[in-house]
Amino acid sequence: MENILLTPKNRPHCALGLGFFDSLHIGHRKIIDVLKSFALTNETASAIVTFSDNPKQNGKLVYTLEERVHLLKKCGIDYFLPLKFSQIQSWTPDKFLQYCMQRFDIKMVACGQDFRFGKDAVGDVNFLQQELEPLNVLCKVIPSLNLNGQKVSSTFIKEGLRRGDLKFINECLGESFKTFGKVIHGKGMGKLIAPTINMLYPVDKQQLPPAVYGTYTCVQGCWYKSITNFGTQPTFGGEKIVVETHILNFDKDIYGEYVEVRFEKKLREIIKFENLQKLKLQVLQDIKAWDNM
Repeated sequence: MENILLTPKNRPHCALGLGFFDSLHIGHRKIIDVLKSFALTNETASAIVTFSDNPKQNGKLVYTLEERVHLLKKCGIDYFLPLKFSQIQSWTPDKFLQYCMQRFDIKMVACGQDFRFGKDAVGDVNFLQQELEPLNVLCKVIPSLNLNGQKVSSTFIKEGLRRGDLKFINECLGESFKTFGKVIHGKGMGKLIAPTINMLYPVDKQQLPPAVYGTYTCVQGCWYKSITNFGTQPTFGGEKIVVETHILNFDKDIYGEYVEVRFEKKLREIIKFENLQKLKLQVLQDIKAWDNM
């Protein structure tokens, strides 16, 4: 997938998706499926125009921009055009649409029924349809999807993340919630218990409740069962949020590499242990329990 801002092409023919796509939930994936289907049938590329920053100032994200790029690439999107919302929020709907059409030779546009754009969010799907029809550009509006009687949305998913409801979150996403990051050096305490890798958790990403989770970790394209301590390390006097993961049956040195951790199940709360030996016994129990699930 190419970032059109970094490697501009001569207006590639494309099916264009519009939206924030900050969680890539099942509704977003429906839009992506429509794009890819049209692109395949009509021999065009697929592209997404989105925002690189959060339209809701100080709001948390389900996935960061870097994570969204990674996920959209896995979905098979050809082009990705991130616009800085803070710089375009004063644009009229006409200016926004004209900008998109200058970058792409658009054959079809797809978006969710609630998509809004332009200054004061006055642009909507009706505006898109009225503007695109005379240009013979198809506009497909994707209805919102419901789960358990509730509309699936990024706001809804972030509420689930705050509750730690992984079953619900993963149903909304259509796959397991995950975080991506570079393996960094920790305090080295894991060597005394079970070898672990450490990652920083993005500051603008919505957090799960602190807990020990059953996870899967992708290293160099291969998935391994793992357990992850998400939160502080009270036994060692830690106060900062860490993502510390023990990968089962894995002993390679991967410092500096990028890995993906997929959250599947909460195993237990984070506990402050009296000593290292009691912590080690609990960690070994956690590993055995998750390995047998």
